[in-house]
Amino acid sequence: MTARGPARRLVWAVVLCSLVVKLAGVAYMQRYLAWNLVAPDTRDQYRPLAVSLVEGRGYQFHGDHADATRIAPGFPVFLAAIYGVAGPDAPTWLIGAINAVLRTLTTIVVFALASRAFGGWAAWWAAVVHALDPWEAFWTAFVLKESLAVLLSVFAMLAVASALESPTFIRGIAAGVAIAVAALTRYASLGLAGAAIALVVWRRHALRSGGAVRLAVTLAAGLVIGLAPWLVRNAGVYGRPMLYLHSGYAFYVSNGPGTERVRDTSGYAGSSAIDASASADVARRHPGPVERDAAYLAAATAHAASHPLETALTAGARLANMWRPTFAGASAINVLVLGGSHVVLLIAAVVGWRVDWKHGGDAPARAVVYAAVGFYLLLHLLFWSEIRYRQYVTPFLAMFAGVAADAAWRRWSRSAIA
Repeated sequence: MTARGPARRLVWAVVLCSLVVKLAGVAYMQRYLAWNLVAPDTRDQYRPLAVSLVEGRGYQFHGDHADATRIAPGFPVFLAAIYGVAGPDAPTWLIGAINAVLRTLTTIVVFALASRAFGGWAAWWAAVVHALDPWEAFWTAFVLKESLAVLLSVFAMLAVASALESPTFIRGIAAGVAIAVAALTRYASLGLAGAAIALVVWRRHALRSGGAVRLAVTLAAGLVIGLAPWLVRNAGVYGRPMLYLHSGYAFYVSNGPGTERVRDTSGYAGSSAIDASASADVARRHPGPVERDAAYLAAATAHAASHPLETALTAGARLANMWRPTFAGASAINVLVLGGSHVVLLIAAVVGWRVDWKHGGDAPARAVVYAAVGFYLLLHLLFWSEIRYRQYVTPFLAMFAGVAADAAWRRWSRSAIA
């Protein structure tokens, strides 16, 4: 060990532990839930797209290349790579094992970002928290985009922290490309670009003269470079380069007419309560995908503005749904292991946030962690949420939990010596 942080062998011990825990989660879920490890959206959307790619038919649903544009291509391409080697009937345990590697890599990125933000030992504890988190092991077994998408989003924020620390041309471009790749796996991650630009503006006085402008420009350039292949593909489909994010419709499903009638807090994202006739009317009047999505956004915004109390209550229900300890109808062992660990993580994260808020420094990476948590909390408030989507913020909460664990260990060590 060194005074500055844990010895390398301790870090790699945590990484190995992370891999073992996640592989154990895959083995457990294969034994008890093998029949239910392919999520509905994977079965209905991602898998058909991946099979179409492997069979050489392109990125399309039943010959429709335009409709497929609403699905971010990252995970279908990832699945296609697996199917290309192991065949379209690749077993779920194989994908689970690959997911275990991806989530272990996330543990490494958690350590890297937390060490820049909070110091070596707090980062080590953060890695321990992420490595041992039962929810991480639980989700590893499922054929879902999150194992890939979470890794890419956390890595993108590490790239942003690196660019803020040393705002060079290469690092700015790299951060923009990293965000683009994350966004092409989950469109919502495109919002991280807004968080990154906001950080550049907020820290403009800490950057060299003109550095903020240059960094913002290079971030934007990297974003365009990263999105370019998808924009070119879409230009071939629609006759113009475009991003069909489907975000306006997602906001409409969350806040449009009728949503105030059902406030689900079961942990799942159930059937939408939107007014079907109003939704159909929007679609009928705006046939273009981008124009239709903009119309959905405008209609949902107007409805939310005219029903402020109902909108606030619905947003509160979404937040409760996101942070519910476990799913409705869960078994006793599920409540104890998954629910209990989630509550402990939240408490530790709040304590760690409080400790850092009182004693934290001015490291750019620290601001990045705060910005990421803030972004995901805002996303949870605005859009339809379920337990599954809190996976994106969990690595950042583990970093704050690491701060709490480090503070507790130091206090115990001082009292033991005394």
